[in-house]
Amino acid sequence: MDTNTHRLMDVLADRTAHTFTAWPREHSEVRIVCGDRAGSFLDGAGHGAPQARQVADVWHLLHNLAEAVERVVGRHRAELREPIAVRTDQDNTCLPADTVPTALGELDVDGGVRGP
Repeated sequence: MDTNTHRLMDVLADRTAHTFTAWPREHSEVRIVCGDRAGSFLDGAGHGAPQARQVADVWHLLHNLAEAVERVVGRHRAELREPIAVRTDQDNTCLPADTVPTALGELDVDGGVRGP
């Protein structure tokens, strides 16, 4: 995709490093290569367009982040089901979250009451 014209520049025959290496060699104007971080693209960009900066696209970054969060949440599922303990400002004691009056407001990630 040409970022200036927002038009498709070319479609490659396959996803091999060899095919991708050849394309940027024929297009020396390439300054940025945005891909899905697959090994073939990394290798192809490195050999075919060594002058270009390699960046990951937003979709793949968010997809990878979502998968990582899903794995972490899965590993800690039991802890997440336990009720959170909330520190009260009066005497620094902890109470179960469901017993804290709603007047105390929102809780931060540590179970403390957020300020106004």
